[in-house]
Amino acid sequence: MNAAILYRSTYLSISYTTISKTLITFICNMRKILDVNVKGEILQIHGQKALFWPRESILLIADVHLGKSKHFRKNGISVPQDLLRVNLERIDVLLKDFNPRRVIFTGDLFHSIYNEVWENFEDYIRYHDKVSFELIMGNHDILGARIYANSGLIIHDVSLSISPFILSHDEIESPKGLYNIYGHIHPCIYLSGLGGQRLRLPCFFFGSHHAILPAFGGFTGMHKISVTADDHVFAVAEHKVLSVVG
Repeated sequence: MNAAILYRSTYLSISYTTISKTLITFICNMRKILDVNVKGEILQIHGQKALFWPRESILLIADVHLGKSKHFRKNGISVPQDLLRVNLERIDVLLKDFNPRRVIFTGDLFHSIYNEVWENFEDYIRYHDKVSFELIMGNHDILGARIYANSGLIIHDVSLSISPFILSHDEIESPKGLYNIYGHIHPCIYLSGLGGQRLRLPCFFFGSHHAILPAFGGFTGMHKISVTADDHVFAVAEHKVLSVVG
C-alpha cells in the first residue's frame, strides 16, 4: 500500500493499515542530518535535536533542562538517574559531527535551583575549552548571577541577533525583519494510523517568520503545534530526522 500523507492544521496523519508499517517506512526514510535553506542560509538539522549553522559555525540547542532528574527525585518523583550522562554524550556526538566554534543554548539550560549536576556541567564545558558555550536566558534559568559568572558561559539576557536571525528562548517580535529562532514550547507532531494508533514525535518547525527547536533534554514534555501546508516540519525519531510537511 502506498503512503498517503494528509496535511491537517494540528497534526500529520499518515494513512497506513498498521502503525508498525508506518514506523518501518518512516524510519527507513530518515537521515541523521538534513539541510534546510532559511533566509538564504543553509542550516543543518541533526537527529540529536540540535541545529547547526555552518557559515557561522554555531550549534543551537534548546531546552536541555539539566538537573531536572535530581530536582524531581528530591521531591519524591521517580525519574531516570542517568539523564546528565545521556545528555552530555549526545552533545559529544554533536561536537564530533560539527566541530562548532560556538554552542548557544537557547534557554532553559538548567531546570531549577542549584544542585551538583551544575558542577558536572561546568567541568564539561571547561574540558571543551576551545568551544564558546553561551546561554540565552530562559524562564527556568534561575541560578544566581555569581554562579553563571563563574561557569565559563557567555550570558545573553533575552536575545542574540546574528543577521539574518534573532535567537531567543521564547518567541519575540523580530526587529528589522530578522527571522526568529527559539525553543521553549517543546514542539511535537502526531502521526496516526487507520486503526486509531497515534505516535507523538518531537519536531523542528520552520514557518515564514520563525523557527521552533525541539527540546534537547530527556524527560521533557511536548506541545502539539499547529501546522499548515506552507510550513516546514521535520520529525525526530531514533536520533534521525525526516521532512514530514513542506
